[in-house]
Amino acid sequence: MAALLLIGGCDAPPETIVGSDVPQIVGLESRNVSGIERDGETLTAVHVVYRGSMRTPVEVAERTIDRYRVHGWTLVERRIQTTSARLTFTKGDRRAVVDLKVSTLNPAMGAGSVDLQRASAAAPSPGGTS
Repeated sequence: MAALLLIGGCDAPPETIVGSDVPQIVGLESRNVSGIERDGETLTAVHVVYRGSMRTPVEVAERTIDRYRVHGWTLVERRIQTTSARLTFTKGDRRAVVDLKVSTLNPAMGAGSVDLQRASAAAPSPGGTS
């Protein structure tokens, strides 16, 4: 019985952002959520800032890619460098951009973000003006 209480008492962070189909970054802690927009039950816009330990972006990026794929997202861009990564996913008319940055001064303070928008809102207009 005590073992059940201990297991039940350990809350894991939610796998998705605000109960949607948009996954959290694996291994980092969500610190700020803003700009939430929904169309019915579908999350259509959000900006989430993350912090946490990240010595290299490769492992965090690979695990995050796996999580997005499980939730039905398609990876359309993957740029991973020594201290940063950018992943872009699409699902329907939505685009999620995941940015990761390693702190070279303090690995315990790596940063990440997820920016979700409708793909049409994320695309620049022709000629740069509306």
